[in-house]
Amino acid sequence: MDIPPAEVQRLTGFANLFLLLSFVLIVCNGSVDLLSATVSCLTWLEEWLLYFEWTWGRTNARFHDLVAKYKIGDPAIRNIIRQKRNIILKARSMWPFYATYEEDEKLRHSSWNVRYWGERIVFWDDTDIGMLKPSDAGLNRRTYSSYYGGNVAKGGVFIQLCGWLGVWELWMGAVSDTYYIMKSGILGSQKDFALLDLSSDVPFTNILDKGYRCSVAAWRLGQFVLQPSFAKSDQQFTTNHLLSSAAIATDRGQCL
Repeated sequence: MDIPPAEVQRLTGFANLFLLLSFVLIVCNGSVDLLSATVSCLTWLEEWLLYFEWTWGRTNARFHDLVAKYKIGDPAIRNIIRQKRNIILKARSMWPFYATYEEDEKLRHSSWNVRYWGERIVFWDDTDIGMLKPSDAGLNRRTYSSYYGGNVAKGGVFIQLCGWLGVWELWMGAVSDTYYIMKSGILGSQKDFALLDLSSDVPFTNILDKGYRCSVAAWRLGQFVLQPSFAKSDQQFTTNHLLSSAAIATDRGQCL
């Protein structure tokens, strides 16, 4: 099947068919049998395209639309999505949560080494997933976030310099960013990972925005925090504080 790169990207989000198939081969752990297994009358490639089209959600996001396009029933489409999703989830569950120090060092762009040579850098931020307003008053208070302007679940997202992405568990939206990163186990997981990393025991340096207040909590677990400088309302930034804050903001903007 010859599909133009522009069409592949429009349907699935992948830049071309080669990248899509590379991803599929990775999550199938190199197994051609698993890659080509089907659960419908469609070909194995059509099933993967259907799954990614549904996941990407830019063209035929509704089951009704997928039924009309692929000429198969709703139950068959659900079976395809379930089977492909389970393959991907199983593969992801076997991967380490973070990239090792050696992997991060070798796969990151060389420009990062100007500022972060020898460091295990991870950019963290919180994001939201919208939800309906609960009818229970207590649950409504616990999920309402003034920052996001509604009822949400809040979760952590991160990226390392090599491009390795990850997410952390969802909490109720009313918790602060500081409380989330201190109590959700993120810092403890970093300590454990660094100690078990055979390539290096260099601790993590978490690059955060200035809304977090967790430097002491990170220090207690042997990790570090780097974030823009704070200044009281009656004080001005020094030149060093200004340059440091601008550099951190720029780096976060490039990654997050």
